[in-house]
Amino acid sequence: MEKLEEFLEKGGIKKDITFLVISAIALVISMTGAIKLPFDAAYIAIVLCGIPIILEAVIGLVTAFDIKADVLHLLHRL
Repeated sequence: MEKLEEFLEKGGIKKDITFLVISAIALVISMTGAIKLPFDAAYIAIVLCGIPIILEAVIGLVTAFDIKADVLHLLHRL
């Protein structure tokens, strides 16, 4: 779990902002259809924003048996 926590902390705020910008661009592409992709570009935003939430929840569940507090902490960071 420590390695997973280290992985999530790498990049810090810069990583979070980068993911948000990429997600916003992907959503615009999805809504406008500007670029044809073999998948819906909105999935990029789902993965970039959803995976960290799921990983934080798993860490909270495994280490502290408390998923609610961990998810609330993560939502507070956003």
